[in-house]
Amino acid sequence: MHDVTTWDSNDQFFEAVTALRKTGKQIFLVTTGSTGGLLEVLWGPLHASNQLLGHRFCYAQEELEQFLGFKPKKFCSEETAAHMAAHAYWHGMELAVRRGISVPDMIGVGMTSSVSSDRHHRGDERVCIAVRTREHFFKFEATFEKCAEDASLEDRYFARIKQSQLADMMTLNVILEAAGCKQILFRRNGLHQGDFAPEPGIGGVTLNVSEWANTENRIRMDAGETAEQQTELALVNPSIYGRLYQCELLIDHDHAAGVDRSNVVLMSGSYNPLHHGHLKLARTIEEMTGKRVVFEITNTHPDKGRIPDAEMMRRADQFLKFAPVLLTDNAPLFIDKARRYPGVPMVIGADVMQGILDTRHYGGRLKNLFDVLDEFDRLGTVFYVNGRYVNELFLTRDDVAVPKKYEHLFLAVSGRVDISSSELRAKENEPQQTGR
Repeated sequence: MHDVTTWDSNDQFFEAVTALRKTGKQIFLVTTGSTGGLLEVLWGPLHASNQLLGHRFCYAQEELEQFLGFKPKKFCSEETAAHMAAHAYWHGMELAVRRGISVPDMIGVGMTSSVSSDRHHRGDERVCIAVRTREHFFKFEATFEKCAEDASLEDRYFARIKQSQLADMMTLNVILEAAGCKQILFRRNGLHQGDFAPEPGIGGVTLNVSEWANTENRIRMDAGETAEQQTELALVNPSIYGRLYQCELLIDHDHAAGVDRSNVVLMSGSYNPLHHGHLKLARTIEEMTGKRVVFEITNTHPDKGRIPDAEMMRRADQFLKFAPVLLTDNAPLFIDKARRYPGVPMVIGADVMQGILDTRHYGGRLKNLFDVLDEFDRLGTVFYVNGRYVNELFLTRDDVAVPKKYEHLFLAVSGRVDISSSELRAKENEPQQTGR
């Protein structure tokens, strides 16, 4: 007799998902390797459309590559689950905003697993789960008990169903933990290893969910350093600037100097916060140029002064497992960035283009302006100009007067992406409705 637990065998599921509904959070899931009753459970209680924004089942490796935008080193790993969760989070954020949710409280879920099949696996059969929220990044990993090498096809089939249900159960519990809800007790039959928390006298377990190390704990250390060197570096607080973070996708992901600059476009901003408008613009630029967008944050603003290191790292955390971000020291002006990264094109708004061409920033002298534009030209810097609202009028590259000699420095970007971070911060301070 095979022990296969059905998803409708316990009222705990209904109660847990009902509690999840009341949080007012939205959910987008990306799963691969197995699928079971998780979607049915999340959809079951009423008002699912207020919370469950979508699910992408990337069973084929090519489908996962398309969703992430790159080929993972391993398809079932903690790292890949984290990338899936980060992409699910930002994909869900865009969907939520398109639905009219001004400040979404998103949960992005990534679950990848390797379960029993018709042949014996040499490695572990396991599940890797990651959940991204606005402020935290949760993770959990467990291995399953494997069938014997000579197991029958029937045994492998029932093991596959059991493992799939366990993977879904654990994913649901990580979601509940991330949302601040009570986890569901379950039997760990069929599980080999994992960080479980037994409930004395009840006969079930929950998960000890951990958090992914944030930027502050990760960016100070190089992959080749020994543990002693890493500890020493953490203590002396080395510079966090001039290094490329959150980037497994480019050459030499620890140092910006090692990046193939001919294949990137720099997109500078405060990213306080990062939002779907930035990501939509980045996708447009990548489709337009065939190059990879690298986000850039400098610690020195020409008008607002210096940003503390802790705040820089908080902003860098938004890109964790999602996109490359470069932190720069004392590069407030675009000419400063051009000198530091010659030949790298940059993305700007039409309002910024106006500022670059405004003689008031050059002592009122056209010669000073032309000297800077000539230097941009010598450095090989060009600007991709996105339309922006300026004084309630939508301004594009073609609406800004530029001397004919320098027209080639400014290239128009199609489309309208004009949401500002300051507008989003204002909306975040407005009272939000929950529990719809």
